[in-house]
Amino acid sequence: MSPFTRTLVLGAAAAASLPLTALALGRFVGTESALALHAVAVAAVYLACLTAGVRRRVAIATVALVGGALAWASAGSLAGLLVLLGLLVAGIRSGWLFPCGTLRGLAVEAGVLAGALATAGFLYSLFAPGLVAAAVATWGAFVVQSFFFLVGDAEPRRATPGRDAFEQAAGELEKLLESRA
Repeated sequence: MSPFTRTLVLGAAAAASLPLTALALGRFVGTESALALHAVAVAAVYLACLTAGVRRRVAIATVALVGGALAWASAGSLAGLLVLLGLLVAGIRSGWLFPCGTLRGLAVEAGVLAGALATAGFLYSLFAPGLVAAAVATWGAFVVQSFFFLVGDAEPRRATPGRDAFEQAAGELEKLLESRA
C-alpha cells in the first residue's frame, strides 16, 4: 500500500475512532484530554505506518509518543496541541522517513501543514462543535496530509543492506562533512 493510501486509510480510521475514544475515555479523563490522547496516539500510529520493519516502526512510534507527550505538556489548548503535533509529524516525515532537504520539500510540508490545519478548522466550524465535527475535521486534515505524497518529491529512506543503522548514519555524516569541506 502506498504512503498516500495509508494516509487516507489511517485518516478514515482515526476519524471513525475519535467519537468512540472520546466517549470511552471522556468519563475518566475528560473529553478534551481524551481527544488529546487520541491525537497523540494517532500521530504515533500514522508515522509508524509510513515505514517498514517492526524495529523501525517501534522506534518511530516511541519518538512520536515522547514528542507528542512533550507537545501535550507544553500546549495550552487542544488547538495548540494539534499545531505542535502537525509540526512533529512534518519534522519526522520530512526529516527522517522521507528526507527532503530541499527548499521545495520544506515548502510542500509547510503548505500541507497549513492546509490541513485550515481544512480541519473550517470543517469543524462548518459541522458545529461536537464529536461528529471533530471526526469530520480529522478526516479532512488527513486528506490534505495525503497530498504530501502527491506533490512532494521525497523518497523513503532505506537502509543499506549489510550495514547496521549506526554504520549507515556515520557514513552519511562523513559524506556530508566531505561535501562541506
